[in-house]
Amino acid sequence: MDLYASHLLFALPHPYYHRAVSILLPVVGVLLLIVAARIERNGAATLAGKFLLPSCLAVAFLVSFLKELPIILDPFALNTDDVRNEIYWLQKFRDPELFHNDLLTEFASSGLWATKGFVFIYRVAGHVVEPIMLSKLIPLVLGPLSVFYLFQIGKEIKDHVAATLIVALRLVTLWEGRVPNGMPRSFAEPLLLAFLYCLIKRKYIAVVLIIAAESLIYPPAMFISIATFLFTTLRFTQWRLTVHKDGWRALAASIVIVVALLSPSYLFGREAKIGKLVTRAEAQNMPEFRSGGKFPVFRGNMFKDLAKDTGFDRKNPFRPAWFLGASAILILVTLYGHGRMIAPKELCSVLLGGVGTYLLAYLAFPRFYLPYRYLLFTIPIFLKLFVGANMMEAGNLGLGLIKRRCGFRLPQTFNLLFPALFLAGFSLAIYRFTPLSRAVHCPFPQLISYLQTLPKDVLIAGHPLDMDWVPTFAMRKVLVNEELAVPWQRDYYREIKRRMEDFFDAYYATSPEKIRILSDTYGVDYLVVNRVDFVRVNRAEVTGSAMLVDATPIISLSKEEWGRMLKDFKVNMYQYQPFDDLIKRVISQNTDKVFSVFELPPVWQSKDLFVLKLR
Repeated sequence: MDLYASHLLFALPHPYYHRAVSILLPVVGVLLLIVAARIERNGAATLAGKFLLPSCLAVAFLVSFLKELPIILDPFALNTDDVRNEIYWLQKFRDPELFHNDLLTEFASSGLWATKGFVFIYRVAGHVVEPIMLSKLIPLVLGPLSVFYLFQIGKEIKDHVAATLIVALRLVTLWEGRVPNGMPRSFAEPLLLAFLYCLIKRKYIAVVLIIAAESLIYPPAMFISIATFLFTTLRFTQWRLTVHKDGWRALAASIVIVVALLSPSYLFGREAKIGKLVTRAEAQNMPEFRSGGKFPVFRGNMFKDLAKDTGFDRKNPFRPAWFLGASAILILVTLYGHGRMIAPKELCSVLLGGVGTYLLAYLAFPRFYLPYRYLLFTIPIFLKLFVGANMMEAGNLGLGLIKRRCGFRLPQTFNLLFPALFLAGFSLAIYRFTPLSRAVHCPFPQLISYLQTLPKDVLIAGHPLDMDWVPTFAMRKVLVNEELAVPWQRDYYREIKRRMEDFFDAYYATSPEKIRILSDTYGVDYLVVNRVDFVRVNRAEVTGSAMLVDATPIISLSKEEWGRMLKDFKVNMYQYQPFDDLIKRVISQNTDKVFSVFELPPVWQSKDLFVLKLR
């Protein structure tokens, strides 16, 4: 049970028109499939052939726009919580007075994390639109761009029907599931699809340029592309390993260019306050990287981790990954031995490249960042392309079997029966799995409005989960927050961990002296206190998958009561280890006095929040 309910992300509900669009999308997909089938019969030169791709792009844009519209209209909404650690500091380009001498901003803007291509995009566009709004508009471009390349790939490896079914699958996931946002990783899918299309077409100059762009925007996509390129270039003929000469030259050129582009940041760039990456041996001994930590890479079983990271978790058998994976296996069994299966080498190489780079990132952790990021896009891309390219053929084989067994002919339009049923089932599976939008909303806009009135150089302290919102919306420096309390860099995290310990020691202190020491040590000007951080749990009941907690705000609790509550209810005081244990340890050392934060006069307050001026 968690006591940080006030700090949980305020997930936005789906807009009122969500269900209507969820019903219409499969219908639109079937209509596009009918048009594609007519194109295959009558030729691509027809009027329908000229408007099929523009129609798919128009639907993709409309879906992206309807998805983002509530977020665009709400100034305190974000399409992903990661905006709060990757984009907030880009507001410096519009106001150079922001975030001066701020360790967190130095880390967020360092060359190891803020890729040059990503920063360039925001810096150029920042002359027209502010960064937070830009992060809401970028999906309107990335969604249709992915659809464009999916259509081109599908048409290249099969035909218009396959291309349209692949696009329809992506439109459903674009609406119901994971959507692009303004983060660097959102560029990975369109870049990987553009790379795959050019690789299939043997446009090696374009392939090299795309790999270079990936290295500047999202390096994990670059590693996937290089691995895919390598597997595509290698050939086994008569038990001998050979290479494709033109492809090998392009691969070598890509590697040389990538090394030249990344060396300044990753090989020679060193920020003094950030320090070097932790080693794998150090990470294995850190609670932050084990079960219960913020980045649980070492949970005990690599294969279970692989299943969970790719969406094939046994606890959630109705996830979209299971639906697509089961469909792919069924198609494989149906078409195996009939010589009709569409699985070009480039497509299989994407899957091999994703798994290979996942294993490399896991074994060399943390040199290549989080391992699951290498499967986040490769497996969905492979499954959508494989299922979309082969669904029609598998359906025709099934219909042929029915004709032979039953002895009657079916109308030609029945060829689209299996794709239509599959599309409807896939849409329903995702709809049931995503009851809430993935967008988030700032839980305390009134506090943000007050903090915006403070001088730009003030330093604000507060619960790290609350402070995640302050740099993004109030544009003020914070002592520490949860989003940027990341354990990758040794020197940086040592300082962040020290700040965390000192903050909680003062926050739950029973002596005002500790609050004064916190202010003097770090130059904290204001302290934000959330009353919900000091609660007594009276009862708890489970309703479905939600925990409903009846919590009464308090200002005093004896050590015996705290100890009994923490022991009996197995309460979590913080989202991740080791800070959950840290808070419990600090509280257990307190006396029976009132917490000091409640003894100081506030300069601003609301129902659950109040602000103390320390300097």
